[in-house]
Amino acid sequence: MAIKGYSTTLGYSTVGAGSYTLIGKVMDVSGPSIVVDDIEITNNDSGADEFKEYIAGLRDAGDVTFDIIYEITQNIALQAIVGTLKDWQLTLPDSATYVFTGYIKEIGQETPMADAVKNNIAIKVTGKPTYASN
Repeated sequence: MAIKGYSTTLGYSTVGAGSYTLIGKVMDVSGPSIVVDDIEITNNDSGADEFKEYIAGLRDAGDVTFDIIYEITQNIALQAIVGTLKDWQLTLPDSATYVFTGYIKEIGQETPMADAVKNNIAIKVTGKPTYASN
């Protein structure tokens, strides 16, 4: 069954603490998305058809990116934790969660003339994210 993303929440905590500070006015969220590296193993015995051969390499959970409506106090709080490893919890409207460790690697800002000012934020996920459906 399809669900709307409305009411999705995102929060962070000190690694291992388990109590999350919610980020307010979150808009669109993307990620995490698992990507597997390609390891080329083509060799002189790979066959006469001359196609490259690969095996799966290490996995990477990529980045979680999201937009928020700009608020000065929240902007200051998030700027203060840039580059600091945190636990993160992304909760979907059906109560399913992604829990992962990562750090804010980028905070940008959009200041359109006729729309709300927003921050664009990217979190680098480190290690394996955990998904739980409730």
